Parts: sequence; structure tokens; C-alpha cells
Amino acid sequence: MSNFGVRDRGHPEIQRALFCTQEHLKTCYCSAYCMRALLQHRIVKFLIAGSTATGVNLGALYVLVDLFGVWYIFSASIAFLIGFCVSFTLQKFWTFGNRETEKIASQAFLYFLIVAGNLGLNALGMYVLVDIFGLWYMLAEVLLLGTIACESFFLYQILVFKTLPRRSHQEPAVES
Repeated sequence: MSNFGVRDRGHPEIQRALFCTQEHLKTCYCSAYCMRALLQHRIVKFLIAGSTATGVNLGALYVLVDLFGVWYIFSASIAFLIGFCVSFTLQKFWTFGNRETEKIASQAFLYFLIVAGNLGLNALGMYVLVDIFGLWYMLAEVLLLGTIACESFFLYQILVFKTLPRRSHQEPAVES
């Protein structure tokens, strides 16, 4: 008898089907386990949250420029601010797991100061990449958002949410 109460002798199709089903279940379990393990890493969460905010940013940029005919630099600024709202919410509560609501105003203000600096870098970068180097505005924005994301991760972690990178285990102190 197999795991499912079916006689396996003389029925290679049933054996093959049962084996495939068991292997499929193992694969699904491993995939779910791997996904859960990946989502426990802050950098992966940061990238997912940032990608979501970036998608919102690029979508808003496209709508403003191509559908409403708004000047691309002004549109990039508005799109960046819309992305800010999505980003702050996801980064605070999901990526950095910061559930403190009593500090939310000061965190949002500090986060906004960083974003405002990034907005200036973004506008200047858009001007340089589009007007001086002739890049397509969407490609310029993607390049700028990637660069700004790297700098932002460390500033948010250290200054805004004041969290240190997680370690999977305690490492013994090494004396020299």
C-alpha cells in the first residue's frame, strides 16, 4: 500500500503519479520555506518596498508627462513625492518593522528631509541626464532611483528607524 491506500504492485502509472505528487509537495514546501526565509531579510523587504514605490513613481511620471503633458522635471518631482508616501509607509512598518506610532511624526519629518535631499538630487540628475546627455527621461529616472535607493537604505536604517542589521546568530568576540 502506498501513502494513499492504493496498491502499487503492477501499476507503474500510479507509482509514477504518487511519486510526482510527493515531489511536487516537497517542491512547494521548499519554495514556501525559501520565500519566507527571504522575506525575513531586511534588504529583500527594502527592495520589494522600494520597487513598489518605484512602480508608483514611474507610473505617476508616465501619466503626468505622456497623458497630461506636464513638464517632465515638474512631473518627476510630483511623482517622487507620491512615491514618498508609499515608501515611508512600507519601509517603516514592513521593512524595518518599526511599529512605534508616538515617534511617527519625527520619523516622517526626518524621512522627508532625506527624501527632499533626494528630490533635489533627482531633479538635478534628471536635468543632467536628459538635457545634457540626451537620455530618455524614463531611463534617466530608473538610473537615478536605483542610485538614490542605495544611499537611502543606510540613511533610513541608521538615522530614521535607528535599527542595526540583524544577525542570524551571535558571533563570539574575537580578541587580537
